[in-house]
Amino acid sequence: MFQPKDGLAQPDGVPSMEPWESELADDLAEEFAEAEAEPRDRGVPATPSDLASGGGAGRACREDDIAVPWWRAVKNGIALGVSAVLFALALALAPSWGVARPEWFPLVVTMALVAACAGSLVYGLRSRVACATGGADVAAYAGLFVFAQQLTQYSVETFPGGALPTLAAGIVVTTVLVAVFCFFLSRLRYADWVRFVPFPVMGGALAGCGALLLLSAYHVTFGHPWQWELVADWTQLNVLLGIVPVWGPPLGLGLVLFLVYRRIHSLWWVVFFGAAATVWCLWGTRYAPTSWNAWLCSDPVVGGSNILVLSRTATFWGGVEWPVLADHSGVLLATAFLAAFVASYKLLRLEEHLGRDVGATSELHGLGLANMVSALAMGVPVSLSLGRSLGHLRSGGGGRTAAVVAALVCGAALWQVDALLMHVPRFFCVGVLVFLGGKLLKTWLVDSALEDLQPHEYGSLLLTFLVTVFVGFPQGVVCGALLSLVLGLSRHSASSSIKQVLSGEACRSNVERSPEQDATLRRIGDTILILRLRGYLSGGALSAAMRTLCERMEDPGRTLVRYVVFDFTAIRGIGSGLTRVFSALLRLGQARGMRMVLTNVPFTLEERLEKTGLSDPETQGFQLFRNLDYALEWCEDRLLEEEGRADTDELSLEELLHGVFPDVDALHRLERLLQPREYRSREYVFRQGDAADAMYFVQSGRLTVELESEDGRTLRLRKLGPGTVFGEMGIYTQAPRSASVRSAERAVVYRLSRKRLETLQAKVPELAMVLDRFLVTLLARRVASADMMVRDLMR
Repeated sequence: MFQPKDGLAQPDGVPSMEPWESELADDLAEEFAEAEAEPRDRGVPATPSDLASGGGAGRACREDDIAVPWWRAVKNGIALGVSAVLFALALALAPSWGVARPEWFPLVVTMALVAACAGSLVYGLRSRVACATGGADVAAYAGLFVFAQQLTQYSVETFPGGALPTLAAGIVVTTVLVAVFCFFLSRLRYADWVRFVPFPVMGGALAGCGALLLLSAYHVTFGHPWQWELVADWTQLNVLLGIVPVWGPPLGLGLVLFLVYRRIHSLWWVVFFGAAATVWCLWGTRYAPTSWNAWLCSDPVVGGSNILVLSRTATFWGGVEWPVLADHSGVLLATAFLAAFVASYKLLRLEEHLGRDVGATSELHGLGLANMVSALAMGVPVSLSLGRSLGHLRSGGGGRTAAVVAALVCGAALWQVDALLMHVPRFFCVGVLVFLGGKLLKTWLVDSALEDLQPHEYGSLLLTFLVTVFVGFPQGVVCGALLSLVLGLSRHSASSSIKQVLSGEACRSNVERSPEQDATLRRIGDTILILRLRGYLSGGALSAAMRTLCERMEDPGRTLVRYVVFDFTAIRGIGSGLTRVFSALLRLGQARGMRMVLTNVPFTLEERLEKTGLSDPETQGFQLFRNLDYALEWCEDRLLEEEGRADTDELSLEELLHGVFPDVDALHRLERLLQPREYRSREYVFRQGDAADAMYFVQSGRLTVELESEDGRTLRLRKLGPGTVFGEMGIYTQAPRSASVRSAERAVVYRLSRKRLETLQAKVPELAMVLDRFLVTLLARRVASADMMVRDLMR
């Protein structure tokens, strides 16, 4: 076999046929005839498959059913129950003490504890997610605070029997409406549509709920509502300074709870603070200033057990003023709608944290059932408690056992509600209320601005927030819903956000490889999944892509996915809230052993990914490429490395073509007619428009096929690796070169000129026929790959 020894030859030179070449052709003809006359058995050994596909079954994208020790389940259930009780006590302050009606507090507390029981038991048993638990809905309590404020504006004559029955009826009606909304939205599969709604706009209404809870906490502390004139009038500075000593303890507690919540992801953090506050009021008051003790550990209103019995009588419900209730139905409807909408959003957030589809439609139906049970038992609305659910997950879970234990704890608190009201200090409940309200404000007003919210979306959020706080709660909810709807419809069409779903078996990079590598990629190419997205890139579009990925992984007839490529070429805009979805997508890939690849990433999105560290290759983050071709080349190179088929530069041309050439002996004889050529990096083999005078076999190195446009731009068409053939079409058609070929690195190729091919056809027609069969086989494989890609595109 020839080796490169003549230095660098001019690629455009056409050597004439020397006498020795004619003699060599005669010798080859004799050798070929003798070889054909001898019997031989040349079988090409089959290449064994090294792909470990686990039986071809992809791992199901669902939570593993891991047995949890009973003691851990009981421990987590106790933590869930106690935290639910403490949150119920804190939120019950808003529609009672928050409107200067402390006599309403026992009723609201009992209704909140009923809802805690229903959420823990009914939803905990009904949910398909082992860590999910139900609890108090913070947004619903903000709406009930507004409703209670409106009831206090009526005169005593309006409520001959008191306003308490009307308040209870309004709460129950709201709970029923939440159940109806959940059932209706689950029927419409609304949870899937919420993925495409710019929810941060509705976050303005939630930020308004946080502000309302802070206003109620202020009212609980001072006994009168907040006066905005104190901020506008600097002469009232002494009044503002006088607020600090009294406002300090609950505000400080709320700040501490917020800091602890950000750093300790456990169920026991709020339980610890509640126990510490109770112990302080029982034994530590002697160490506090006297001015603090009167408020910190003041005796709350008791009588919870009495009101629990009284509220179940016909006399109590006979005092409901239904006309008043009808007058304020707008607040109740807005509260119920916001609660159901937020529940859908929380389910999507839970999906992001778990990295799998939780069946949001089924979960919404379960929440509707829990709310209906709560309404029948006279409870407040129930929602998914996202923070407690994630804390439950981090603590090891507990499934149905933990749900039953949590419900028993809430039931015990309801049974001993009088003792509970006497021993839990009010300042702790106010601190929790401050924590919940401040958390909503920070999440939607601060975090949204610091993350990836678009300017027009943040402006809509602020508008919704201002309308909620200064115009009215129902007006703010309607404003947020309309803005979300308009933005959602303006972004998304009726078509799917996924343009195409392709596999690496059919959709290949523009890199021509050796026949052995090509066969390997055809065998394992299905382990590359390509998702081409289109339209507006939102959290819903990415969630839909994640569901498609999960469905592909669950297909038992397909091999395991090892590389997932997301192509953003057809994306025309990007939305907000994408960082969380990308994080969930990356966690899913890391958990399943898949590498995530992004192509044609918009610059703004690339900046976000770099800022959050999601595109760091050292941490197995997203791999970013400028187009799909380079991304597929990278995936194919990794697959070949894993299969031990990547290193081909040390192989001879005969070894490279061994598996595909029809006759190995003929290949050895043909090699004697080829001329070796060596090319430096970026040196042209031939240029576009040159005469087609030879064909080439690549022995080592990489070459690039480039198309030069009239305006001077260059487009990479293909990349050629060892074992590939190029220039064969021109030598048969005698047409000028349609593209340029130059080396991307040092390369060694073997050249077969047209004159030598003609001599071969004349003197050794059998060898020429073998070469023709080889070229026809290559062309047939290219056509078959193109057909497979077309079929994949038409699915």
